[in-house]
Amino acid sequence: MRRPSRITVILLTTGIPPLAFAVALFVLGGIPQDVAPYLTIALVLVPATVFLPLCAFVWFRYTSRTWRRRFQKAIPTSCIICGEPLPKSPLRRVRQVQGPHYQNTHSDFWRWEEKWRKVFLALALTLAAVTFYELAITNYVLFILGISLSVILALAWSEFEKRKLRSFRNQWRLIARTGMNS
Repeated sequence: MRRPSRITVILLTTGIPPLAFAVALFVLGGIPQDVAPYLTIALVLVPATVFLPLCAFVWFRYTSRTWRRRFQKAIPTSCIICGEPLPKSPLRRVRQVQGPHYQNTHSDFWRWEEKWRKVFLALALTLAAVTFYELAITNYVLFILGISLSVILALAWSEFEKRKLRSFRNQWRLIARTGMNS
């Protein structure tokens, strides 16, 4: 069995006193007035000032590590159209490292993707600006409508991109087959 880390020990030692205080309140039905402020400070406020920020830090660290791993797994290692192995690259440089393959081998896909990526980005930024403007002027109905439209737009874009990618993949296979038969 591994020894618990310092953060685990601190979380446990600062998380247990407020729970004990809550149980004592429930069991006793109340705390005498002369000791209530001191017990509240010692058993709730002081541990909470350590527990809550540390808990937020641990949660943020875990979430950032998890998302980093997910993004690293999402980086394609082979071409999404022809299946040719592509050089590995960090997430920030995927387009720089893998882009030349798409520019040279699948130029029609590259042009289509560049054009629609710019259109989608402009549309998404405009929708985000309008949505947050509606939030700023406290028009919550239009804010919720804007968020809903954003979700619908993202889902529609994803489906559109999948269909177009399937079309490019089928076109590539057809060209590859006719090239082999010739």
